[in-house]
Amino acid sequence: MEKQVNIFIVDDHQIFTDGVSSMLIESGYKVVGMAPNVPEAKKILEVIDPDIIICDIHMPFQRGTDLVRWIKEKKPWFKIIILTMCDDRSTVSELVSMGINAYLLKSQSIQNLKTAIERVMSGRFFICEEVADVLMSKVDGDISRRLLTCREEEILRLILNEKSNKDISEKLFISERTVEAHRRNIYRKTSTSSIVGLMKWALENNVLVL
Repeated sequence: MEKQVNIFIVDDHQIFTDGVSSMLIESGYKVVGMAPNVPEAKKILEVIDPDIIICDIHMPFQRGTDLVRWIKEKKPWFKIIILTMCDDRSTVSELVSMGINAYLLKSQSIQNLKTAIERVMSGRFFICEEVADVLMSKVDGDISRRLLTCREEEILRLILNEKSNKDISEKLFISERTVEAHRRNIYRKTSTSSIVGLMKWALENNVLVL
């Protein structure tokens, strides 16, 4: 029998948190607590150990980034999913660099949130397509983008959306072997070895921008 995933929600909109909590419980997850702000979340998280923290960014008293920073210092084993309306590049960049595990917008479906939870629990990174598409807007004349070919940029977008080689080959009408070659080239050119590494590289080099 699989271990039930324990989730803690931090958001100042009670109607929203109640709705998300109900849908997660219906999906088989256990919501072990909720907090409307960062100071209260810190007090509760001193005494409980959930598997995942679902956290907004803009809240009274302190921002969600303050909670992420505190978690990384005090309880770095917690997995963090950001669920917000904020798609600001600097905020996304800061949180990815701090080591969050997933980033979703509140406009996403509950199914996408469940997908994020599953991927995070399996040790992978997740970013919703809306944020990835916004971040992958082109930057005219940016020298750093010339490192990748147009095809590699296409594949980078799909990699950041956690698409498999099979998914990418079917979408772009190329062989899986070709996809794998492009993937190796992207990792080699960016000196990275994971999706999180690619995300950080892209943000730091202004390849991902609003």
